[in-house]
Amino acid sequence: GHKDSLRVVEGRPDLVYKTYNANEHLALEALMHTRLRYFVPEIWGKHIINGEEALVMQNLLFCARHPHVMDVKIGSRTFQETEVKNEKRRTDLLKKMMETDPNEASEEEKKDGITKLRYMQFRERLSSSASFGFRIEAVSIPKEIGASISKEESKNINNQSQIMGGFAHFLDGQRQVWKKFLKRLMLLRRELQKSQWFSHHEIVGSSLLFVYENDFAHHLDRPHRSCLSGGGGVQGNRPPQVGVWMIDFANTSMSDTPLDHRKPWQAGNHEEGYLTGLDNLISTWEKMEPKYFRRGLQRAQSQSDIRPTTA
Repeated sequence: GHKDSLRVVEGRPDLVYKTYNANEHLALEALMHTRLRYFVPEIWGKHIINGEEALVMQNLLFCARHPHVMDVKIGSRTFQETEVKNEKRRTDLLKKMMETDPNEASEEEKKDGITKLRYMQFRERLSSSASFGFRIEAVSIPKEIGASISKEESKNINNQSQIMGGFAHFLDGQRQVWKKFLKRLMLLRRELQKSQWFSHHEIVGSSLLFVYENDFAHHLDRPHRSCLSGGGGVQGNRPPQVGVWMIDFANTSMSDTPLDHRKPWQAGNHEEGYLTGLDNLISTWEKMEPKYFRRGLQRAQSQSDIRPTTA
């Protein structure tokens, strides 16, 4: 989902340029001075590239040759409050909604149109964002292992069985990787709940980036934090390494009052359900059944779980 906004820095494959956003720059700069710095990409400031501003940051895939990558959007509200303040009824949004589900609109709405808030909440219900507080955005895995899950396909993942199927497809039967991710997620939650920065920031549209692989570059002169969490250098013949990072802070803003990150959203309270999503993600991850770690069976079942049937 970042092909147009990210590119590797020439001569520095451990760094990437990302299209500049002031909110993201401020958030990451502040996070570098907290314990949450271990869960976000490092930054090297703003640069002008070909006349355009770019944020220079850590390439989280630097050491991975054939990575498994999963983007999970966190939060039960994925739109900004400013987006839905206008209560004007719009027929263009009504048309979009009816193209997706002809039976969703009421008779009154069919006559007068719908508000932006109504449309955004309808869209969130289609995925697992409204019900679970998170949704799988996409999964990328090496071609020789299987098919990736595109952003378009992931829109159909909206119940726990399908979510587990998506997770299983990403994990490819590797129980050890599953356990490492679980440990990492629980550590992240613990640090978030202690963080003053987190308690005073509304984080909308952010994702958790999951990365793992067995085969790492061995040619580095010294370890680099880009080589995924796990420590112990970058030598071969070791267990799969995993990483989970908070990414995408373009819609992050400071809150004058502390946020709970679990309370239901009401206009003006700035709650986005970040911890609700993380709680449910961890709970769903813990419920992964043994069948998901039998490789051959897992692949077939996860594929059928996450992709819609066709007539």
